[in-house]
Amino acid sequence: MKRLSKKLCLYFILAFLVVCLINVLTSKYNKENDLKSYDEMFNTFYNYSKDSGLNGPKVSMDDPNLIRKLRDHFLVKPAEESKGRRIRYNLSDRSLIDPSMGQAMEIAKIIDYTKGGFFIECGALDGETRSNTLYFERYYGWTGLLIEADPLNFIKMLKKGRRAYLSPSCLSVNPYPEIVSFLQRSNMGRIANDEVVEDEVISNDIEKKTSPVLRCRRIRIKCNKNYSI
Repeated sequence: MKRLSKKLCLYFILAFLVVCLINVLTSKYNKENDLKSYDEMFNTFYNYSKDSGLNGPKVSMDDPNLIRKLRDHFLVKPAEESKGRRIRYNLSDRSLIDPSMGQAMEIAKIIDYTKGGFFIECGALDGETRSNTLYFERYYGWTGLLIEADPLNFIKMLKKGRRAYLSPSCLSVNPYPEIVSFLQRSNMGRIANDEVVEDEVISNDIEKKTSPVLRCRRIRIKCNKNYSI
């Protein structure tokens, strides 16, 4: 009986070690994939090497070349439209009806629970956390435009399965398109062309980018007027 107990204990320990090893390998694989996905996404949407002629005061917001560029390179179609089939939401908390902390529900009352509307949310973060529009999309059939400048937030939003257009950009504070300096700070990122930031850190490692140690990172972002998008 004692031998049997020892064997069972040994098997349990071995099984536990195998599970731990699998988790470590899987975690490493996922991190490598996340880094690869981030780099691909960044090179796709945040490469402005060919945009020099489409920025600045001389560029009209209804310039046909600008409009074409925005539609082709700065708009991601809704998940269902791009896949051609029904897509399930990939939310961290599907049971949460209104992630906006009640704001969306109050707005729904004001607009008499209108269905099938169109929203624009600038600063959409990851498309779920404190979203002001997800409630309307899920329960009232709305669609719209989600604008998020920070690539770390945008890559998360790409995976949520939102039924809206996504734009990796920001809204220009001037009456023309421009490339600005943007400070990444999770949900507190902002345009900061002339701002000096003492805790600024530059890193190509996605783990360091998402670490609490990294308080700020400066990147270049394309900003457009809402009219053009």
